[in-house]
Amino acid sequence: QFCRNCFYKWYREAAKELGEDMTLEQAQEIIYGMPYADYKARYQTPASPEKLAALKKIHSAE
Repeated sequence: QFCRNCFYKWYREAAKELGEDMTLEQAQEIIYGMPYADYKARYQTPASPEKLAALKKIHSAE
Protein backbone atom coordinates (compact mmCIF):
# COMPACT_ATOMS: atom_id res chain seq x y z
CA GLN A 1 0.00 0.00 0.00
CA PHE A 2 1.04 3.57 -0.61
CA CYS A 3 0.39 6.69 1.36
CA ARG A 4 -1.84 8.92 -0.77
CA ASN A 5 0.35 11.93 0.01
CA CYS A 6 3.38 10.20 -1.47
CA PHE A 7 1.41 8.60 -4.29
CA TYR A 8 0.05 11.84 -5.75
CA LYS A 9 3.57 13.30 -5.76
CA TRP A 10 4.95 10.22 -7.53
CA TYR A 11 2.02 10.34 -9.96
CA ARG A 12 2.80 13.96 -10.83
CA GLU A 13 6.49 13.20 -11.32
CA ALA A 14 5.65 10.28 -13.62
CA ALA A 15 3.31 12.51 -15.61
CA LYS A 16 6.07 15.11 -15.95
CA GLU A 17 8.47 12.41 -17.19
CA LEU A 18 5.90 11.56 -19.87
CA GLY A 19 5.68 15.21 -20.90
CA GLU A 20 2.37 15.95 -19.16
CA ASP A 21 2.05 19.30 -17.41
CA MET A 22 0.28 18.61 -14.12
CA THR A 23 -0.03 20.61 -10.90
CA LEU A 24 0.08 19.01 -7.47
CA GLU A 25 -3.58 19.94 -7.06
CA GLN A 26 -4.50 18.09 -10.25
CA ALA A 27 -2.57 15.02 -9.11
CA GLN A 28 -4.27 15.16 -5.71
CA GLU A 29 -7.69 15.26 -7.33
CA ILE A 30 -6.85 12.23 -9.47
CA ILE A 31 -5.56 10.20 -6.51
CA TYR A 32 -8.18 11.30 -3.96
CA GLY A 33 -11.06 11.24 -6.44
CA MET A 34 -12.08 14.78 -5.48
CA PRO A 35 -10.40 18.07 -4.65
CA TYR A 36 -8.11 17.62 -1.64
CA ALA A 37 -9.98 20.23 0.43
CA ASP A 38 -13.21 18.27 -0.09
CA TYR A 39 -11.47 15.01 0.86
CA LYS A 40 -10.11 16.53 4.07
CA ALA A 41 -13.49 18.01 5.00
CA ARG A 42 -15.20 14.66 4.42
CA TYR A 43 -12.70 12.17 5.87
CA GLN A 44 -10.06 13.82 8.05
CA THR A 45 -10.86 13.65 11.75
CA PRO A 46 -9.24 15.72 14.48
CA ALA A 47 -6.11 14.22 16.00
CA SER A 48 -6.49 12.71 19.44
CA PRO A 49 -4.57 14.25 22.36
CA GLU A 50 -2.33 11.16 22.30
CA LYS A 51 -1.47 11.63 18.63
CA LEU A 52 -0.82 15.34 19.14
CA ALA A 53 1.50 14.58 22.06
CA ALA A 54 3.39 11.98 20.00
CA LEU A 55 3.78 14.45 17.13
CA LYS A 56 5.01 17.16 19.50
CA LYS A 57 7.55 14.73 20.97
CA ILE A 58 8.88 13.83 17.51
CA HIS A 59 9.23 17.46 16.45
CA SER A 60 10.80 18.61 19.72
CA ALA A 61 13.56 16.01 19.26
CA GLU A 62 14.66 17.61 15.97
